[in-house]
Amino acid sequence: DAHAAHRWWAILAYSSEDESQGVALRSFQRVAWRNTFRFYTLDVASLPGGNHAQILGGKPEAPCVRLYSSDGRYRERRGLTTIGDATRLTAWVESTEDCGIPETLIHDPTPLARFLETPDGIQPYLNVLRSLSTKASQRGLRPCEPLKGIIPQLLGPTILLARTQVPTIQALALASAIAHSRRLTSVTIDACGLTDEGVEAILIACSVNPRVTSLSLAGAATYPHSFDAHGQVHALNQPPERGIDALAELLRFHRNLTHLTIGGFNLGDKGATMLAQSLGANTRIPLERLDLSHNKLSDRSSLPLASSFSSLRDAQVARGSPTCLSNINLSGNFFTASGAHPFETIPSVSIVDSGTLQGIKAAALAAG
Repeated sequence: DAHAAHRWWAILAYSSEDESQGVALRSFQRVAWRNTFRFYTLDVASLPGGNHAQILGGKPEAPCVRLYSSDGRYRERRGLTTIGDATRLTAWVESTEDCGIPETLIHDPTPLARFLETPDGIQPYLNVLRSLSTKASQRGLRPCEPLKGIIPQLLGPTILLARTQVPTIQALALASAIAHSRRLTSVTIDACGLTDEGVEAILIACSVNPRVTSLSLAGAATYPHSFDAHGQVHALNQPPERGIDALAELLRFHRNLTHLTIGGFNLGDKGATMLAQSLGANTRIPLERLDLSHNKLSDRSSLPLASSFSSLRDAQVARGSPTCLSNINLSGNFFTASGAHPFETIPSVSIVDSGTLQGIKAAALAAG
C-alpha cells in the first residue's frame, strides 16, 4: 500500500567512533535506496551523552534501526553487524510496510516522530530520483543512489555541495527537494559538473521557493549537453543557454534573494545583458552581494550592467530596504579602463576586480 508506506520513517542510530558500525550504515543505505520511506541517520557520537535517548525516546543501543509511524509508534531492530543484514533488514522493512501499523509496535510519540511529520523536500527528492533512475535503467544506464550525506542536509536550512559529481538525474531530484523545502534558505552547489539541464532545474526550483535567500552555482562553466546518469559525457565549454535563461527568470521574479554567486558561469556579454535586463525589471529584489567573476565579460556589457546595478541600488535606498547592493565581484573578466569606468559611478558599492587588464583601478585613474 503506497499510502501506508508514506506514513513511515526509518532512523538508524549509530556511532561514527566505532568503525565496525560502518557495516550497519552501509546496510541501512542499501535498504534506503530500495524502499519508499524517509530515511535518517543519527550519529550518537556527535551528541552529548544520553541525548540520543532523549531524541529517539526509549533506550536505543547503537547500531539499531527504528521504523516510526506518523502516530509515534515504532518497531526496532538491533545488531546490524554484517553486510548480509542488508537483505534481512530489507525483508523486515517490507513486512512492516505490508502489515500497515501493527498493534505490537511500541507507542512513543517523541519529538523526532512529530518533527518527521512535517512535509519537507526529502520525499520529493527520493521520488524524483527513483523515477528518473528507473528510466535510466530502461536505457541501459546505472541507477543513481542518493548523494552521500544529502538526506540530512535536506532536513536543514542549507544545502552545501562542492566538487562532487552531480549528474542530471541527481540535479533534477535536488531541484524537486529545493522547490518543496520549507526550511531551506541557502543553496550552494559549486564545481559539481552540472549539466545545462541540471542548472536550469535548480534555478527554476530556487525561483519558486521564496525562502531561498542565498544561491551559489560557482564554477559551473562546463556543461555536458546530453542527458547522462553518470556525468561522464565529454563536456563542451559553451555557455549554458538554458541555465542563463533560468537565471534571468530568477532575477526577474524573486523577491527575497540577497546573495548570488555565479562566478565561472560562462555568461558572456549576451548572458550579462540578459541579467542586467532582469535586474532592471525587478528593483524589489533585496540583492546585497553579487559575484560575476570569471564570466568572460567585456566592455560590451559594462554599461547595461552598471546601469542596472545603479538603478537597483537607488530603488533599494529609496524604499528603505534593510539590505542594499554593496558588493560586486567582477574579477577575472576582460574590461578595459573605459569599460570599467561606469562601475565607478555606483555610490557606496564595493567593486572587486583582479586588475589583470587594468580594470577598475585603471578606470579610477582615468577618471582622475
